[in-house]
Amino acid sequence: MAEFDLQQLQLHDMCVYVHVPFCDTICDFCAFTKVKTDQELIERYLKALCNEFELFSTKYSIDLKTSTRTLYFGGGTPSVLSQSQLEKILSYFNVLSIEEITIECHPNHINLSYLKDLVELGFNRISVGIENTDPNLLQYIGRTPHKTTVTRISEIYSQLDFKNWSLDLMFGYQPLTIRQFKKMLLEVTQLDYPPNHISLYALNLESGTPLAKRKDFQLHDDLIEYYELIECTLPEYGFQWEEISNWHKTGYMSCHNSNYWAQGNFYGFGPGAYSAHGNRRWFNTKMLKSYFENIGSGNLPIAHLEKLSDKDLEFERLILNLRTPKGIQTKYLSDEHLNDGLIYHNKETDRYVLTPRGKALSTYICKSLEL
Repeated sequence: MAEFDLQQLQLHDMCVYVHVPFCDTICDFCAFTKVKTDQELIERYLKALCNEFELFSTKYSIDLKTSTRTLYFGGGTPSVLSQSQLEKILSYFNVLSIEEITIECHPNHINLSYLKDLVELGFNRISVGIENTDPNLLQYIGRTPHKTTVTRISEIYSQLDFKNWSLDLMFGYQPLTIRQFKKMLLEVTQLDYPPNHISLYALNLESGTPLAKRKDFQLHDDLIEYYELIECTLPEYGFQWEEISNWHKTGYMSCHNSNYWAQGNFYGFGPGAYSAHGNRRWFNTKMLKSYFENIGSGNLPIAHLEKLSDKDLEFERLILNLRTPKGIQTKYLSDEHLNDGLIYHNKETDRYVLTPRGKALSTYICKSLEL
Protein backbone atom coordinates (compact mmCIF):
# COMPACT_ATOMS: atom_id res chain seq x y z
CA MET A 1 0.00 0.00 0.00
CA ALA A 2 1.55 3.24 -1.14
CA GLU A 3 1.58 6.29 1.11
CA PHE A 4 3.57 9.48 1.51
CA ASP A 5 3.81 12.25 4.03
CA LEU A 6 1.61 15.30 3.58
CA GLN A 7 2.11 16.44 7.15
CA GLN A 8 4.30 19.39 6.19
CA LEU A 9 1.90 20.62 3.52
CA GLN A 10 -0.78 23.15 4.34
CA LEU A 11 -4.13 21.82 3.14
CA HIS A 12 -6.82 24.49 2.97
CA ASP A 13 -9.41 25.69 0.45
CA MET A 14 -9.64 22.05 -0.62
CA CYS A 15 -11.36 21.03 -3.84
CA VAL A 16 -12.78 17.62 -2.99
CA TYR A 17 -14.00 15.00 -5.46
CA VAL A 18 -16.18 12.06 -4.35
CA HIS A 19 -16.47 9.14 -6.74
CA VAL A 20 -19.77 7.23 -6.74
CA PRO A 21 -19.17 4.10 -8.86
CA PHE A 22 -22.76 2.90 -9.28
CA CYS A 23 -24.87 2.99 -12.47
CA ASP A 24 -28.31 1.57 -13.27
CA THR A 25 -26.98 0.68 -16.72
CA ILE A 26 -23.37 0.60 -17.93
CA CYS A 27 -22.63 2.69 -21.03
CA ASP A 28 -20.44 1.04 -23.67
CA PHE A 29 -18.10 4.07 -23.94
CA CYS A 30 -17.39 4.59 -20.23
CA ALA A 31 -13.90 3.81 -18.90
CA PHE A 32 -14.45 5.16 -15.38
CA THR A 33 -14.71 2.94 -12.30
CA LYS A 34 -18.31 1.69 -12.20
CA VAL A 35 -20.53 -1.26 -11.21
CA LYS A 36 -24.24 -1.99 -11.53
CA THR A 37 -26.40 -0.43 -8.84
CA ASP A 38 -26.77 -2.74 -5.84
CA GLN A 39 -28.19 -1.39 -2.58
CA GLU A 40 -26.24 -3.78 -0.36
CA LEU A 41 -23.03 -2.82 -2.15
CA ILE A 42 -23.92 0.87 -1.89
CA GLU A 43 -24.24 0.58 1.88
CA ARG A 44 -20.80 -1.08 2.08
CA TYR A 45 -19.38 1.66 -0.11
CA LEU A 46 -20.90 4.42 2.04
CA LYS A 47 -19.38 2.91 5.18
CA ALA A 48 -15.96 2.56 3.51
CA LEU A 49 -16.12 6.08 2.05
CA CYS A 50 -16.89 7.62 5.42
CA ASN A 51 -14.03 5.62 6.92
CA GLU A 52 -11.76 6.97 4.17
CA PHE A 53 -12.72 10.53 5.14
CA GLU A 54 -11.84 9.73 8.76
CA LEU A 55 -8.54 8.02 7.88
CA PHE A 56 -7.48 10.93 5.68
CA SER A 57 -8.50 13.53 8.26
CA THR A 58 -6.72 11.74 11.10
CA LYS A 59 -3.53 10.90 9.21
CA TYR A 60 -3.02 14.42 7.83
CA SER A 61 -4.67 16.42 10.64
CA ILE A 62 -7.26 17.82 8.25
CA ASP A 63 -10.72 19.07 9.18
CA LEU A 64 -12.85 18.59 6.07
CA LYS A 65 -15.55 20.77 7.61
CA THR A 66 -13.34 23.85 7.71
CA SER A 67 -10.98 23.17 4.80
CA THR A 68 -13.27 22.32 1.87
CA ARG A 69 -13.96 25.03 -0.73
CA THR A 70 -15.65 22.97 -3.48
CA LEU A 71 -17.22 19.52 -3.43
CA TYR A 72 -17.97 17.48 -6.54
CA PHE A 73 -19.90 14.19 -6.71
CA GLY A 74 -18.97 12.33 -9.92
CA GLY A 75 -19.21 8.81 -11.17
CA GLY A 76 -20.60 6.49 -12.12
CA THR A 77 -23.97 7.98 -11.41
CA PRO A 78 -24.13 9.82 -8.06
CA SER A 79 -27.87 10.38 -8.48
CA VAL A 80 -28.49 6.68 -7.76
CA LEU A 81 -27.98 7.69 -4.12
CA SER A 82 -31.02 8.61 -2.06
CA GLN A 83 -31.41 11.79 -0.02
CA SER A 84 -30.43 9.98 3.20
CA GLN A 85 -27.39 8.36 1.56
CA LEU A 86 -26.16 11.70 0.21
CA GLU A 87 -26.85 13.29 3.59
CA LYS A 88 -24.56 10.72 5.24
CA ILE A 89 -21.67 11.77 2.98
CA LEU A 90 -22.39 15.48 3.39
CA SER A 91 -22.33 15.15 7.19
CA TYR A 92 -18.51 15.14 6.94
CA PHE A 93 -18.56 18.65 5.45
CA ASN A 94 -19.88 22.06 6.45
CA VAL A 95 -22.33 22.50 3.58
CA LEU A 96 -23.11 26.12 4.44
CA SER A 97 -19.49 27.22 4.05
CA ILE A 98 -18.70 25.43 0.78
CA GLU A 99 -18.60 27.69 -2.27
CA GLU A 100 -19.84 25.11 -4.78
CA ILE A 101 -21.37 21.63 -4.35
CA THR A 102 -21.96 19.77 -7.61
CA ILE A 103 -23.64 16.46 -8.34
CA GLU A 104 -23.80 14.61 -11.65
CA CYS A 105 -27.26 13.24 -12.46
CA HIS A 106 -28.67 10.80 -14.98
CA PRO A 107 -31.61 12.28 -16.95
CA ASN A 108 -33.90 9.50 -15.71
CA HIS A 109 -33.31 10.59 -12.10
CA ILE A 110 -34.38 14.18 -12.72
CA ASN A 111 -37.77 14.86 -11.18
CA LEU A 112 -39.12 17.71 -9.07
CA SER A 113 -39.07 15.80 -5.80
CA TYR A 114 -35.48 14.60 -6.16
CA LEU A 115 -34.20 18.02 -7.22
CA LYS A 116 -35.92 19.60 -4.22
CA ASP A 117 -34.12 17.07 -2.02
CA LEU A 118 -30.79 17.95 -3.61
CA VAL A 119 -31.33 21.67 -3.08
CA GLU A 120 -32.36 21.10 0.55
CA LEU A 121 -29.17 19.08 1.09
CA GLY A 122 -27.08 22.00 -0.15
CA PHE A 123 -26.27 21.15 -3.76
CA ASN A 124 -26.01 24.42 -5.67
CA ARG A 125 -24.85 23.06 -9.01
CA ILE A 126 -26.30 20.07 -10.91
CA SER A 127 -24.85 18.50 -14.05
CA VAL A 128 -26.97 16.26 -16.28
CA GLY A 129 -25.38 13.71 -18.61
CA ILE A 130 -27.59 14.04 -21.69
CA GLU A 131 -24.89 12.98 -24.25
CA ASN A 132 -27.43 13.14 -27.09
CA THR A 133 -31.07 14.12 -27.54
CA ASP A 134 -31.63 11.51 -30.28
CA PRO A 135 -32.55 8.10 -28.77
CA ASN A 136 -31.30 6.25 -31.86
CA LEU A 137 -27.85 7.81 -31.58
CA LEU A 138 -27.78 7.07 -27.86
CA GLN A 139 -28.42 3.42 -28.59
CA TYR A 140 -25.73 3.44 -31.25
CA ILE A 141 -23.04 4.51 -28.76
CA GLY A 142 -24.25 1.94 -26.25
CA ARG A 143 -26.35 4.06 -23.93
CA THR A 144 -29.93 3.32 -22.95
CA PRO A 145 -32.24 6.10 -24.25
CA HIS A 146 -33.54 8.50 -21.61
CA LYS A 147 -37.07 8.37 -20.28
CA THR A 148 -36.88 12.08 -19.42
CA THR A 149 -36.38 14.49 -22.34
CA VAL A 150 -34.17 17.55 -22.18
CA THR A 151 -37.29 19.72 -22.59
CA ARG A 152 -38.88 18.14 -19.53
CA ILE A 153 -35.63 18.49 -17.56
CA SER A 154 -35.60 22.20 -18.44
CA GLU A 155 -39.21 22.56 -17.26
CA ILE A 156 -38.37 20.96 -13.91
CA TYR A 157 -35.44 23.31 -13.33
CA SER A 158 -37.72 26.18 -14.26
CA GLN A 159 -40.26 25.11 -11.65
CA LEU A 160 -37.53 25.29 -9.01
CA ASP A 161 -35.98 28.40 -10.57
CA PHE A 162 -32.66 26.56 -10.32
CA LYS A 163 -30.30 28.35 -12.71
CA ASN A 164 -26.94 26.71 -12.02
CA TRP A 165 -27.44 23.60 -14.08
CA SER A 166 -25.18 22.11 -16.71
CA LEU A 167 -25.56 19.44 -19.34
CA ASP A 168 -23.14 17.19 -21.22
CA LEU A 169 -23.23 16.48 -24.94
CA MET A 170 -21.04 14.14 -26.96
CA PHE A 171 -19.90 14.32 -30.59
CA GLY A 172 -17.17 13.08 -32.90
CA TYR A 173 -18.56 9.69 -33.88
CA GLN A 174 -20.31 8.29 -36.91
CA PRO A 175 -23.17 8.33 -37.85
CA LEU A 176 -23.70 11.67 -36.02
CA THR A 177 -23.57 14.29 -38.77
CA ILE A 178 -22.71 17.97 -38.50
CA ARG A 179 -26.33 18.76 -39.34
CA GLN A 180 -27.60 16.56 -36.48
CA PHE A 181 -25.07 18.06 -34.10
CA LYS A 182 -26.19 21.59 -35.01
CA LYS A 183 -29.81 20.61 -34.42
CA MET A 184 -28.88 19.26 -30.99
CA LEU A 185 -26.90 22.39 -30.08
CA LEU A 186 -29.81 24.63 -31.05
CA GLU A 187 -32.27 22.42 -29.20
CA VAL A 188 -30.46 22.81 -25.87
CA THR A 189 -29.49 26.48 -26.25
CA GLN A 190 -33.02 27.52 -27.26
CA LEU A 191 -34.79 25.83 -24.36
CA ASP A 192 -37.23 28.09 -22.49
CA TYR A 193 -35.09 27.56 -19.37
CA PRO A 194 -31.66 26.68 -20.80
CA PRO A 195 -28.58 25.48 -18.92
CA ASN A 196 -25.99 28.07 -18.00
CA HIS A 197 -23.11 25.66 -18.55
CA ILE A 198 -22.56 23.15 -21.36
CA SER A 199 -19.88 20.47 -21.66
CA LEU A 200 -19.19 19.22 -25.20
CA TYR A 201 -17.00 16.14 -25.33
CA ALA A 202 -15.40 14.60 -28.39
CA LEU A 203 -15.88 10.87 -27.86
CA ASN A 204 -12.72 8.82 -27.39
CA LEU A 205 -12.54 5.05 -27.75
CA GLU A 206 -11.06 4.01 -24.42
CA SER A 207 -9.16 0.73 -24.39
CA GLY A 208 -11.11 -2.15 -22.86
CA THR A 209 -14.56 -0.62 -23.28
CA PRO A 210 -17.24 -2.47 -25.26
CA LEU A 211 -17.39 0.42 -27.74
CA ALA A 212 -13.67 0.15 -28.50
CA LYS A 213 -14.15 -3.54 -29.32
CA ARG A 214 -16.88 -2.89 -31.87
CA LYS A 215 -15.48 -3.30 -35.39
CA ASP A 216 -18.40 -1.39 -36.93
CA PHE A 217 -17.89 1.70 -34.75
CA GLN A 218 -15.93 4.63 -36.14
CA LEU A 219 -14.97 8.10 -34.97
CA HIS A 220 -14.90 11.10 -37.30
CA ASP A 221 -11.40 11.70 -38.64
CA ASP A 222 -11.86 15.46 -38.87
CA LEU A 223 -13.57 17.43 -36.09
CA ILE A 224 -12.62 20.93 -37.26
CA GLU A 225 -16.12 21.60 -38.63
CA TYR A 226 -17.65 20.59 -35.29
CA TYR A 227 -15.42 22.90 -33.25
CA GLU A 228 -16.12 25.73 -35.70
CA LEU A 229 -19.84 25.17 -35.27
CA ILE A 230 -19.52 25.24 -31.47
CA GLU A 231 -17.48 28.45 -31.63
CA CYS A 232 -20.03 30.11 -33.92
CA THR A 233 -23.15 28.94 -32.09
CA LEU A 234 -22.60 29.16 -28.33
CA PRO A 235 -21.49 32.83 -28.11
CA GLU A 236 -24.75 33.78 -29.85
CA TYR A 237 -26.57 32.42 -26.81
CA GLY A 238 -24.35 34.10 -24.22
CA PHE A 239 -21.82 31.34 -23.63
CA GLN A 240 -18.11 31.95 -23.06
CA TRP A 241 -15.30 29.51 -23.68
CA GLU A 242 -14.07 27.99 -20.39
CA GLU A 243 -11.98 25.04 -21.57
CA ILE A 244 -11.83 22.99 -24.78
CA SER A 245 -14.85 20.95 -23.72
CA ASN A 246 -16.64 23.50 -21.53
CA TRP A 247 -18.66 26.69 -22.02
CA HIS A 248 -20.49 28.86 -19.50
CA LYS A 249 -22.59 31.99 -19.22
CA THR A 250 -21.36 34.89 -17.08
CA GLY A 251 -21.40 33.91 -13.41
CA TYR A 252 -21.72 30.19 -14.05
CA MET A 253 -18.17 28.97 -14.56
CA SER A 254 -17.56 25.73 -12.67
CA CYS A 255 -15.39 26.67 -9.67
CA HIS A 256 -14.35 23.06 -9.05
CA ASN A 257 -13.39 22.31 -12.64
CA SER A 258 -11.66 25.67 -13.05
CA ASN A 259 -9.29 24.58 -10.29
CA TYR A 260 -8.25 21.66 -12.51
CA TRP A 261 -7.52 23.96 -15.45
CA ALA A 262 -5.44 26.22 -13.17
CA GLN A 263 -3.29 23.25 -12.07
CA GLY A 264 -4.68 23.59 -8.54
CA ASN A 265 -4.63 20.97 -5.82
CA PHE A 266 -7.54 18.54 -5.55
CA TYR A 267 -8.32 15.52 -3.42
CA GLY A 268 -10.31 12.48 -4.53
CA PHE A 269 -12.18 9.99 -2.35
CA GLY A 270 -13.76 6.71 -3.39
CA PRO A 271 -12.59 3.93 -5.74
CA GLY A 272 -10.52 5.16 -8.68
CA ALA A 273 -10.50 8.79 -7.50
CA TYR A 274 -7.48 10.93 -8.47
CA SER A 275 -5.68 13.54 -6.35
CA ALA A 276 -2.99 16.17 -6.90
CA HIS A 277 -0.99 18.34 -4.55
CA GLY A 278 1.99 20.34 -5.75
CA ASN A 279 4.19 17.91 -7.65
CA ARG A 280 2.46 14.83 -6.22
CA ARG A 281 -0.14 12.78 -8.07
CA TRP A 282 -1.93 9.72 -6.74
CA PHE A 283 -5.06 7.67 -7.29
CA ASN A 284 -7.09 5.16 -5.34
CA THR A 285 -7.48 1.52 -6.25
CA LYS A 286 -10.21 1.09 -8.86
CA MET A 287 -11.52 -2.27 -7.68
CA LEU A 288 -14.28 -2.14 -5.05
CA LYS A 289 -13.00 -5.32 -3.40
CA SER A 290 -9.51 -3.86 -2.99
CA TYR A 291 -10.99 -0.54 -1.86
CA PHE A 292 -13.00 -2.28 0.88
CA GLU A 293 -10.00 -4.38 1.96
CA ASN A 294 -7.69 -1.38 2.28
CA ILE A 295 -10.19 0.66 4.25
CA GLY A 296 -11.06 -2.35 6.41
CA SER A 297 -7.37 -2.73 7.30
CA GLY A 298 -7.14 0.90 8.34
CA ASN A 299 -5.19 1.98 5.26
CA LEU A 300 -5.84 4.68 2.72
CA PRO A 301 -6.66 2.92 -0.58
CA ILE A 302 -3.87 4.55 -2.63
CA ALA A 303 -2.90 2.33 -5.57
CA HIS A 304 -0.32 4.56 -7.27
CA LEU A 305 1.60 7.71 -6.49
CA GLU A 306 4.27 9.71 -8.23
CA LYS A 307 6.24 12.92 -7.95
CA LEU A 308 6.46 15.01 -11.10
CA SER A 309 9.73 16.64 -12.12
CA ASP A 310 9.90 20.39 -12.68
CA LYS A 311 9.83 19.72 -16.42
CA ASP A 312 6.76 17.48 -16.07
CA LEU A 313 4.99 20.18 -14.06
CA GLU A 314 5.82 22.81 -16.65
CA PHE A 315 4.54 20.61 -19.47
CA GLU A 316 1.33 19.90 -17.53
CA ARG A 317 0.85 23.63 -16.94
CA LEU A 318 1.31 24.40 -20.63
CA ILE A 319 -1.24 21.78 -21.68
CA LEU A 320 -3.80 23.05 -19.18
CA ASN A 321 -3.26 26.69 -20.17
CA LEU A 322 -3.52 25.80 -23.84
CA ARG A 323 -6.89 24.15 -23.22
CA THR A 324 -8.28 27.44 -21.90
CA PRO A 325 -8.53 31.08 -23.10
CA LYS A 326 -5.44 31.82 -21.00
CA GLY A 327 -3.22 30.37 -23.73
CA ILE A 328 0.58 30.17 -23.71
CA GLN A 329 3.62 32.22 -24.64
CA THR A 330 5.06 32.14 -28.14
CA LYS A 331 8.40 30.65 -27.02
CA TYR A 332 6.76 27.24 -26.65
CA LEU A 333 5.36 27.20 -30.18
CA SER A 334 6.88 26.33 -33.53
CA ASP A 335 6.39 28.18 -36.81
CA GLU A 336 4.13 25.32 -37.92
CA HIS A 337 1.73 26.02 -35.04
CA LEU A 338 1.59 29.70 -35.92
CA ASN A 339 1.27 29.31 -39.69
CA ASP A 340 -1.29 26.49 -39.92
CA GLY A 341 -4.24 28.32 -38.38
CA LEU A 342 -3.96 26.36 -35.12
CA ILE A 343 -3.19 29.32 -32.87
CA TYR A 344 -4.12 32.99 -32.79
CA HIS A 345 -2.43 35.86 -30.97
CA ASN A 346 -4.47 37.53 -28.24
CA LYS A 347 -3.00 41.03 -28.37
CA GLU A 348 -4.57 42.05 -25.04
CA THR A 349 -2.74 39.32 -23.13
CA ASP A 350 0.16 38.78 -25.57
CA ARG A 351 -0.48 35.05 -25.38
CA TYR A 352 -1.37 32.45 -27.99
CA VAL A 353 -4.74 30.70 -27.92
CA LEU A 354 -6.26 27.76 -29.80
CA THR A 355 -8.46 28.39 -32.81
CA PRO A 356 -11.33 25.94 -33.54
CA ARG A 357 -8.91 24.11 -35.85
CA GLY A 358 -6.39 24.04 -33.02
CA LYS A 359 -8.96 22.62 -30.61
CA ALA A 360 -9.67 19.79 -33.03
CA LEU A 361 -5.92 19.06 -33.24
CA SER A 362 -5.05 19.86 -29.62
CA THR A 363 -3.58 16.42 -28.92
CA TYR A 364 -1.09 16.87 -31.77
CA ILE A 365 -0.23 20.41 -30.64
CA CYS A 366 0.36 19.36 -27.04
CA LYS A 367 2.72 16.58 -28.10
CA SER A 368 4.75 18.99 -30.22
CA LEU A 369 5.19 21.87 -27.75
CA GLU A 370 8.78 23.06 -27.38
CA LEU A 371 9.94 23.23 -23.76
